[in-house]
Amino acid sequence: MRNLRIKSQILLISITALIGFILICLIYFANQAHISSLEEKLQSVTKQQELNQSARYGFLNARRREKDFLIRLDSKYLDQHAQTVASIRTDLSELRAFHANDDIGGIIDQLQGKFSAYVTQFDKVSQSWLAIGLTEKEGLRGSLRSAVHGVEEKLKAENNPELMVLMLMMRRHEKDFIIRLDEKYVGRMTDRRAEFETALAGSGIAQGAQTEILSLMAAYHRDFKALAVARLNLVEDISVLSAIFAETEPLTEELNTIMLNQLMDTRVSIAAAKNLASILMIATIIIISALAFGLALFIGRQITLPINRMSSAMSDLAGGSRNVEISDTERKNEIGMMAQALRYFQDKLIESDQMAAEQKRAQEAREERVRMVEKLTHDFDEAISVTLKTVRSQVEEMNETAVTMSNTANEADEKAENVSSISNRTSSNVQTVAAATEELSSSIGEISSQVSKASQVAGNAVSQARDTTIRMRELEEASRKIGDVLAMITEIADQTNLLALNATIEAARAGEAGKGFAVVASEVKSLAQQTAKATEEIGLQISNIQTETKDAVTAIDTISKVIDEIDQISSGIAAAVEEQMAATKEIARNIEEASRGTQEVTDNIRDVSSAASDTGDASHKVKESAGEMALQTDRLREDVEKFIADIKVA
Repeated sequence: MRNLRIKSQILLISITALIGFILICLIYFANQAHISSLEEKLQSVTKQQELNQSARYGFLNARRREKDFLIRLDSKYLDQHAQTVASIRTDLSELRAFHANDDIGGIIDQLQGKFSAYVTQFDKVSQSWLAIGLTEKEGLRGSLRSAVHGVEEKLKAENNPELMVLMLMMRRHEKDFIIRLDEKYVGRMTDRRAEFETALAGSGIAQGAQTEILSLMAAYHRDFKALAVARLNLVEDISVLSAIFAETEPLTEELNTIMLNQLMDTRVSIAAAKNLASILMIATIIIISALAFGLALFIGRQITLPINRMSSAMSDLAGGSRNVEISDTERKNEIGMMAQALRYFQDKLIESDQMAAEQKRAQEAREERVRMVEKLTHDFDEAISVTLKTVRSQVEEMNETAVTMSNTANEADEKAENVSSISNRTSSNVQTVAAATEELSSSIGEISSQVSKASQVAGNAVSQARDTTIRMRELEEASRKIGDVLAMITEIADQTNLLALNATIEAARAGEAGKGFAVVASEVKSLAQQTAKATEEIGLQISNIQTETKDAVTAIDTISKVIDEIDQISSGIAAAVEEQMAATKEIARNIEEASRGTQEVTDNIRDVSSAASDTGDASHKVKESAGEMALQTDRLREDVEKFIADIKVA
């Protein structure tokens, strides 16, 4: 039951109700079938009872027609009696058809036998009455009346009171017999006849008249005796008829009792069946209702209790509690799915809390990184500003040095040309050297002074070149540090981009609630990309600066070497001048040596001129590099300021 789907559980209630309904219908139809059979039986029993009642009524009606006939002696009652008999026979025959093979059929057979005997006996009685005469003018009664009227007429004609009295006494005995049907009156009639005959014999009536009277009297007595016998037999027959009818009464009563009992039993059975059907229906309805209610209550508890537990768990989860026990996850129905969904929701809430904590930590880390970036940016700004100022200053100094070196080179070149001219003149006029010794000494002194100055300038240039080399190397180191800072900024931008991507994903998971955060994450991602792009551009500029710086360092090293050579040459010139000065003192003694020395001076001056020219070219290149470095420095400063501004805005 725990794993059944809610739809199946509710369907189970419906199935239970349907089964109950089907069971109720089955009980109803079964009871209806039973009641229908009982009602058919009731109809049959009712029909039998109607036939029985009709037969009983027929018996009573036949009895009534019998009595009407016996009392009123009217032949119409014989017809009515015959019709009633026919109806009774029909009713009994139909009733017998219902009980072909049972005990009631035997009772009906007995009743039919008794009724047939009754009909036969009634026919005998009715025939006897017809023989006796239904009226005074019919049958024996008619013959008796005719006979007695003949006697009376004769006696009236004879006018014999004694005979009339005896005649009246016989008529009285006749009427008493007819009324009382007592046989003693037959004997009295015989006694009165004897007295009448005796009185007639002594009455003096003519013999012929007596004979006629006696003949009429004999016919009267004959008819009276025949009537008396018939009436006495009729009384016995009527008694037998009554006895036969009386014998039918127990059978009719028994049959009626059986029919009534059957009718009552059938009605009781129908009522009992209806009561049983009602009881079964009510009991079934109560049981099915109780079962459905119990099942509904059980299923309802199976549904509501887990839902209440999940509702409480959701309330606890909504209240911030995460250590809520989620039960019913093992169910295989909607409750289990809801519990699993709630467990998933709990896990997601815990994960969300963890992510929130991680995001908080990440936010704190980002804020810390932002502070660090701000600090690094500030430090970088200060450092790069100082560095750029230093570079700018060094560039300016290098530019000034280059200008100085260029001027010095030009001056050295001019001096070298002068020296070369002098040397040429000295070489062409060696013979006048002696004469011009003082002038040569003065010129040599001036040359010595100029060479010393050139040597001093070369030394200063070497010193400046070395300082410039140191500065350029510091600039290269600063550029490298800037490259490291840019690498760190690039890494931060990449991490920021990654965090922005994660934030975008989480915002997408959060749905509508994360749209604003998604916009911010998108802006952060865009700024991170801009930062990375700006950092890349700055890196390229720094790389160019480093390349130019290396080139400048190389050029300055070259200049330093040239200046060293100039210094060496100047030193050589100084030494040569000293030698010339020494040789001047000995010019007179060794013109040839002076000539060679002059040639060497000329060669050296040429070298100096060439070195001075190279120095001028190098100083020009240094000046151009310094200008380019100044431009790159300004551009670097602008990029750094823009980068720092973007970082601060981000």
